[in-house]
Amino acid sequence: MLLLIAALSMVLQGTASTVYMEPEQVLVDIVDVDWAPWASISPDRSNWLMVSSRRNPSIEELARDELRLAGMRFSPETLAPTRTSRYTGLSLMRYPGLENLDVSGLPEDLLMLRVSWSPDGSMAAFTRETAEGVELWVVDAALAEARPLTGPRVSLTANEFPEWLPDGSGLLCCMAPEDMGEPPAEDPVPHGPVIQETAGEEAPTRTYQDLLENPYQEDLFEHYLTAQLSVVGLDGSIRSVGKPGIIWYFSVSPDGSCILVSRLHRPFSYSVTAGRFPETVEVWDTEGNVLHGVAELPVRDRIPLATGSTFEGPRSIEWRSDSDADLVWVEALDGGNAGMEASPRDRVLMLEAPFTGEPVVLMELESRFSGIQWGSDTLAMVSEWWWPTRNWRSWWIRPGEAGSEPVLLFDRSLEDRYGDPGTPVMTWNERWSLLTVPPSTLRVRGRRRRATGLSWTYSTWVPWRLRGCSTLPPPSSRNRSGSPTAYATCFSSPARLPETIPTTS
Repeated sequence: MLLLIAALSMVLQGTASTVYMEPEQVLVDIVDVDWAPWASISPDRSNWLMVSSRRNPSIEELARDELRLAGMRFSPETLAPTRTSRYTGLSLMRYPGLENLDVSGLPEDLLMLRVSWSPDGSMAAFTRETAEGVELWVVDAALAEARPLTGPRVSLTANEFPEWLPDGSGLLCCMAPEDMGEPPAEDPVPHGPVIQETAGEEAPTRTYQDLLENPYQEDLFEHYLTAQLSVVGLDGSIRSVGKPGIIWYFSVSPDGSCILVSRLHRPFSYSVTAGRFPETVEVWDTEGNVLHGVAELPVRDRIPLATGSTFEGPRSIEWRSDSDADLVWVEALDGGNAGMEASPRDRVLMLEAPFTGEPVVLMELESRFSGIQWGSDTLAMVSEWWWPTRNWRSWWIRPGEAGSEPVLLFDRSLEDRYGDPGTPVMTWNERWSLLTVPPSTLRVRGRRRRATGLSWTYSTWVPWRLRGCSTLPPPSSRNRSGSPTAYATCFSSPARLPETIPTTS
C-alpha cells in the first residue's frame, strides 16, 4: 500500500510540473533555421527591402483566441487575420551598389504582416502586430529609419491592407471605430428558433467552413468587421472618410480624386461566406461623399455549381490603371450559368468620370472573363478562359476606339505548359502604375511572339529552361520622344549569361 501511494504521488507531482519538452538542439536548429529573406523592390529600383520571415509561429501566438465567422478567421484581440504570414526582420540594400543597411527604429519584437512601397519609392509602409492591435509604420528609404504612424488601431479583419495614395502623401486604410466598445454578449437563452427560408426554387450550393449559425454570430461579425475608412498622413494625422461600415474592399483612383468602396450589409446568410453577402459598391470622393452608385448586389447563394459559373450583375470592378478615374467591370450575359449554352457569355464595360454618361462596351467574350492589363487608349490585353474545353485566349483591344475589332493574340490549352506565352513585359507610367510596354517596336533576343503585326516579349518558365525576357525598367528613362525605355533581360539557357538590351517604343 505504501508503495502504491508513493507511486501515485510521483505521478501527480510529474503531471503538475510537466512543461513542453524540446528535442536535442541539433533538431531544434533544423526546424528553426531562418529562411532566406525575400526582396521587395522600390518602384525606382534604387532600394531593395530585404524582408526576413520565420518558419513557425510562437506558442503564445497559437494560444490567442481566434474567431471563425462567415469564412473569416481573425484575432478578436488584434483585429488581424490569423492565417496570414508574419515577418520578423527588415533591412535595406542599395542598388546597384548592393550596400546593406540596417533599418533603425525597429522594435525588437517585430511581427509584420504586409510591406508596400510608396509610388515614388522614397518610403515603404508596413503593418506591425502587437498584443494590443495592429500599428501602421513607415520606413524612410533615404535615411533607413522606421517610425510608427498610428497606435494599435488598424483593422485588418477583412484582409484589406493599407494602400498608398497616388501622390505618396499618406495611406488609405481601415481603422477600428473610436466607439467600437465591447463585443456583444451571448444570451444563454435563445429568443426563438433559427429559421432559414427558401424561395421554392432549386438552389444547390457548395459546402463552406466557418459559416454563421445564429443571430449572436451575426452580431459578432458586424461588430468586428465594422471599420472606419481613414487617410493616415506621413505626419501621423488621421482623417476619417465617410461613415463606419463593413468595408469589404477599397481602391483609390489613379489620379487620387475618387475611392472605389465596397460595403457589406444585412441580411447575412447562413449558407455562404462573407464574400457573397449583400454588397453595396460605390464611388466616393476623398471626403466620403457618394459620387456614383456602381452596384447593389443581393446575397449570392444561388450561383450554379458548374465550374465557371458566377453571379449576375457587375463584378471584377476596378479602376483603369492608365487613366485618371475610369471604372471598368464585367457582367455575365448567360445569367452566370456556365452549364447552359450561350454566346456571348461576358461583357466588359467602362464608365468614364464623372460617371454621368452611359457605359461603353469594350468587348464581348465567348468564354468567361479572366483579366485585363492596361497600356493606353490603343493597347489593352483581355484574357478569357473556359473550363470544359480547358481553353484560354488573349485579345488585343483599343479601349479608346469604340467599336474597333479585337485582335486575337493567343488561343491555347490551359494544360499546355510548353505553349504558355508567359507574362507581358511591364513598365511604369507617370503615376507609377504598372503598364504593358507599348509593343510596336520592341525587339529583343529570346522568345518573341507576333500577331497581326504586334511584336511582344514574354517571360515564361518551362521544364529545365528559362526562356524569354524579364524587365527591370527604370521609370526615369525616356527616349527622345519622351516615352519610356524598356530594358529586357534575355535568357536562352541557365548556362548563358544574361544580356541587357535597351529597347524603345
